[in-house]
Amino acid sequence: MNIWIHGWNCNGWKTSTGTDALAKLPLFSTFEHFTSQALHYLHVFQPRKLTMPSKANKKKAAAERSAALKTEEATVQANAPSTPVSAALPVPTKAETPVTSAPIQTKPAETPKASAPIPVEISEYGQVALLKRLSSTTKPERVTTNSFQMKIDDKKVYRYLVTITKKFTTMAGVKKTVELAGAEGSDRHRQTIFFNLVKDFLASHPRAPKHWAYDGAATLYSVDKFSELNFHRESEGEWRDKNAFFSRGKEGSLTVSISLNNKEPVLSMKDILQEDLSAQTSCPTRQMLQIALIQEARKRGMAVVDNGKQIFGQGTPAPNERWVIEKNGVGAGVKIVEGEKNAGAAHVVLDFKRTRFFATVPLHDVRLDFADRAKASQYIKGLKANTVYSTQLVRMDGFSQLNLRDIKVPERGDLLTSAATLAGRREDQYSLNRPVVESTSYNKKQSKMITYSFPMENLVLAPNQKLGPKHGNPPECVAVHKRYGETLTVGAATGLLADNDTLKAFGVSIQRTPLSIDAVNVPIPDIQYQGMMVKPNSGKWSIGRAKLIVPKNIQQILVLYNSSALSKHYDISKVIGRLVDKLHSMGALLGMRITRITPEDLYTTYRKSSVCEAIDKKMDSLSKVKDVMVIYADESTQPTHGILKLKERQSGVVTQRLCLDKSLLLKQSRDRQADIGASTITNILFKLNVKAGGWNHRVTHTQDDIKKFWGQTSKTLFISYDVCHSSGAKSYCKGETSEEPSTVGFAYNGTLDPEVIIGDFHYQLPRNEEVDEAILRQRAGMMLNHYVDSRKTFPENIVILRDGVSEGQHKMVVDKEFTAIKQGIQTALKNIYNNKPFSMPKFALSIVTKRHAHRLFKNDTKIENVKSMIAIDSGIVKKSANELIFVSHCPLKGTAQPILVNTLINESVFSNNNQLVNVLAALSCAHQKSTTIVSLPETVYAADEYAKRGADIFETYKMWHKGTLPTIEDNDGVVQYNWSLITRDLCYHQSAFKNRRIV
Repeated sequence: MNIWIHGWNCNGWKTSTGTDALAKLPLFSTFEHFTSQALHYLHVFQPRKLTMPSKANKKKAAAERSAALKTEEATVQANAPSTPVSAALPVPTKAETPVTSAPIQTKPAETPKASAPIPVEISEYGQVALLKRLSSTTKPERVTTNSFQMKIDDKKVYRYLVTITKKFTTMAGVKKTVELAGAEGSDRHRQTIFFNLVKDFLASHPRAPKHWAYDGAATLYSVDKFSELNFHRESEGEWRDKNAFFSRGKEGSLTVSISLNNKEPVLSMKDILQEDLSAQTSCPTRQMLQIALIQEARKRGMAVVDNGKQIFGQGTPAPNERWVIEKNGVGAGVKIVEGEKNAGAAHVVLDFKRTRFFATVPLHDVRLDFADRAKASQYIKGLKANTVYSTQLVRMDGFSQLNLRDIKVPERGDLLTSAATLAGRREDQYSLNRPVVESTSYNKKQSKMITYSFPMENLVLAPNQKLGPKHGNPPECVAVHKRYGETLTVGAATGLLADNDTLKAFGVSIQRTPLSIDAVNVPIPDIQYQGMMVKPNSGKWSIGRAKLIVPKNIQQILVLYNSSALSKHYDISKVIGRLVDKLHSMGALLGMRITRITPEDLYTTYRKSSVCEAIDKKMDSLSKVKDVMVIYADESTQPTHGILKLKERQSGVVTQRLCLDKSLLLKQSRDRQADIGASTITNILFKLNVKAGGWNHRVTHTQDDIKKFWGQTSKTLFISYDVCHSSGAKSYCKGETSEEPSTVGFAYNGTLDPEVIIGDFHYQLPRNEEVDEAILRQRAGMMLNHYVDSRKTFPENIVILRDGVSEGQHKMVVDKEFTAIKQGIQTALKNIYNNKPFSMPKFALSIVTKRHAHRLFKNDTKIENVKSMIAIDSGIVKKSANELIFVSHCPLKGTAQPILVNTLINESVFSNNNQLVNVLAALSCAHQKSTTIVSLPETVYAADEYAKRGADIFETYKMWHKGTLPTIEDNDGVVQYNWSLITRDLCYHQSAFKNRRIV
């Protein structure tokens, strides 16, 4: 067997070592060792060429995939009740513990027949009728927004095409000419480079327009009409960003050409007010205005990110982190609102941002802990860097296991020598005992993944990259009054709320004070416990001495810990002892009877095992033990969460992690006394009760018009879904092997109790936010079958709350995702009724998201957060659309983030916005793990949590099963992981947690 360490490339080289490298590669002695080291060894493998199949093989592979899909559909159909359930049947009698349903009797899947499936007829949807506006019997709340009115003159704007042509000679002596296209999306660095190039060109050209707006790609706008402009620049001499186009010592030239776009040469500024948003796409004039908004900021050298919708100043270095810069900025988005008599008006919505960015510093300046290379690899994964010697932009995937001194280049010797020569540096300027950066990409010519290696000294972090959650603590939440003030201050610094020559030339002026508007008070639901009803106040409530609505009896709780991995600042045995006592006493107060709580030090039980291996062994030993739950106590720095949740799924034993370093109330540290607060104990018991199949509280709404949606007699199926992408995951192109999935989380009320929310997840190939239609059809059928089997009746309404998509994706959701869900429901009903006539439920589809820029402020004597449960559906909402803005919660700190709700489908499910917002209010109070109103409807919240849990479980599963995961060949002959089989192995639908809220 040949072992290849694929390596560093500027000229297509790869580093390698023969079997002698095996002596340097330690064996995986334990699960934890594997988990912590797995990323180090990913570059050591036997290259496998993925050959393109013949036509016969393609047909065979396609037939196999078709059969697999039909088998899955057959399994879903088998989950349906064996006989039709009459919709006329009475609602089932409520059981004493109505929180779980009997398991669905699943028939074995039959061999799929070759005949085509019965076609499903789905009507096309046009613009949805507008819902009746919000009304209230109480006095409205006057709130200040962060929307600023724009005045737009009727001016003509000319649209120009920008082309940038590069001529150069290759290493082989071949002369080439390439046309450079402006980058889109995440390649912000190249957009900035192109912008500066065109800016310098126009500043020096005598016929250049005075005022212009350029997108950093292929389009420039100006109110001036001019003939074609051309600019030529040789690689000789010094000029800004030359190294971005020509490697050191390379010769060539650039030509910039700006000519009128013949396809759509002229735009009218007034057209933006006539934009047809029912088509769910933005018009060219709106796109142009968005670009014009950021021009002054770009000309001032400010950073522009998020597709031109966020602007940041220069910033200041973070304390003790020279590689981090903290920047203040604003999100700035154009929104077309209804205006007077629904004639349309243009607003710019400004939202203050305080964000941490990576500084443009050498990578070796970043403080990384190479004692834990897996953690260091995860830190840099997905970041981009420039080489010091070429125009190459490197997307980093992690660090090598071998150090620089041990890596060889085929036919060239040490990687050190080659890298130093290429960079023009001395070899003693490199750290020999550090790993090198690895970047993996798919080579189409060789039909395989190849990993290239770069010494850290040869890489400089690319500019304008944000730090994510994995990179440490984000900036603290900004107090609400500071956010309001900084929005105005930074807005002026960017030129948006100050004199702006570019906008003035384009006929645009922005009002410098935000709009104020009336908001409607939404009735607050009641919270019900045993024998007590509570009304939330300021977004929260107290349980007092009430008992949970459905407390569960727990036979045994194991409190596991590993003393070898815990801090010595407290006496762990005393801490665990107090934890056990409080679980008994507080559980009894809540109505939970816990028969036995047993602590166990896994270090004592598995002294020769690592921390993660001890968890692995202990959970396996519990897989056949009935009525046991696990609390695992450790510290947040321990990498145990992934293995704990993977083993929970595999063993069927409920687990709850307790991070002592975040939960302990330290007392007199010199006496090593520590205790766990009552709120932490209550939170643990809330979670354990729900995971055991209990329910903590009910939500009772006094509004009669939502009884068909919410409550014990309701017949509405709520479905939510969201997509989670792996941290640092790259965008995969067609023809590439993808190693990280997108995870789709689902949540719905499918058990006997209409208020109980359960869920699951499903893996799919990575893509944007679009969910695979086959997955939606399959899951929709499963959820409908679960609902019918549990309640012995059919839903009259199906309300779909979709999270995580932008306005530009609304049409995709309606045309593809919603159609797939409805097809899945219709197919499931046809199977239940054996193709006899039946009535379809009525559908409603709303996009519910917090990923927007709207903020609301109470501005009486001082700037404060608005109170909970207020809604707006006029003034600042989208033109000709069913949009409302809803604040359900009161934040613990910072500024409340409303949800933005766009109803895209309504088959007479909702008659007015009061009905819709009352349903959202009930769902926002239904979160069972706390005594606060949450900011999202519970189904949306749960779908997001299930998606994240699925992604976390897969990360651990992949490391444990590296090299043995099931694969399948796609239509292009590329071997991919078989996400369908992996989903079956890991999802909750195939587990003991199918009918429980486990996440």
